[in-house]
Amino acid sequence: MLNPWKSKCNIDNLNIFLSAKRNELYHVSDNVKRGYLYRIEDFKDGVFIYLWLASSGCTWAKSGYCSFCYYDNFAPLSENEININCKKAIHEIKSLNLKINSIFVSPSGSFYNSAELSENNRKCIYECVNELDAKMFLFETRVETISPELLKETKICIKNKQIEVSIGLESSNDYVRNILYNKGLNIKNFEKAIKMITEAHLFCSVNLLFGAPFLSKEDRIIDILNSVRYVLSYNICTPIIFPIHIRKTTGIRALYEDGLFEPVTVWDFVDMLNNFSDEELGQIIISWHKVYSKNSEINADIVDSFRTCNKCYGTVLYNLDQFRTFSNPKYIRDLNNIRCECRAIL
Repeated sequence: MLNPWKSKCNIDNLNIFLSAKRNELYHVSDNVKRGYLYRIEDFKDGVFIYLWLASSGCTWAKSGYCSFCYYDNFAPLSENEININCKKAIHEIKSLNLKINSIFVSPSGSFYNSAELSENNRKCIYECVNELDAKMFLFETRVETISPELLKETKICIKNKQIEVSIGLESSNDYVRNILYNKGLNIKNFEKAIKMITEAHLFCSVNLLFGAPFLSKEDRIIDILNSVRYVLSYNICTPIIFPIHIRKTTGIRALYEDGLFEPVTVWDFVDMLNNFSDEELGQIIISWHKVYSKNSEINADIVDSFRTCNKCYGTVLYNLDQFRTFSNPKYIRDLNNIRCECRAIL
């Protein structure tokens, strides 16, 4: 495990350093002016829609937690403004006449945290989502916000759709999760949340990060292998792997600009996936394996992102997209046949 902090600060003070850096980088994102954004991508037998709603932002991020997250840089919006934005977004999506497999609604924080999203806002989102002919409704919330009562509320309010609760674990390793990622999550709270979701008979996906600071490529791969296998041990959970992108107002950006963070490359990501068995790959979903559009407002806060060279990028991206859509390990294994010179350089 790498530790270049001897010349910068004591590793035990990393959380304090990252929190201070986040406060220095804080600004209100231009995205809040829009109020909502969404992206659409092919997924299984239809499309997956990710709907982002501006809100007051994540209270945990505002307190300095989560070195990778940018959900702290939003100005407060009123209940009414959030509801109006949600209705506008759903109206636009309905007008596209798409075959929707899943819709994921993100309120720039935790769905069940009333300090970030009120009960009135949740009810409005439920009503709007019910207007869509989608198979599944997904939302994200921190494990500490989950309760049987709130899960029951969602089950009652969402009609004729499967429901999936998405929770962020980032790593099953306490040190990586709470020191290197500054997540502030007790694994016992994660386990309690899984138990509540299981008892509510809902689906669950668990977000995991690939690319922790101060770890070698080999240690990053070991961390994600252990984390995925820990999540799969619960049987009801789908692990979703996110490579880290460097965003403007994050602690990771501060490390990057100080030369203390080396972003993962696409080939690191491919090599990591190839460490899983075919059976494991069939249960894994990947996300943010690309910048979805160079001009997209969704990517406005990205400072740097992982890459290959222009020569092989199209082929690599196609295979990763196909793997995300169909969960077929073949698309990952086929990438081993690419012998591009950038694979040795990046």
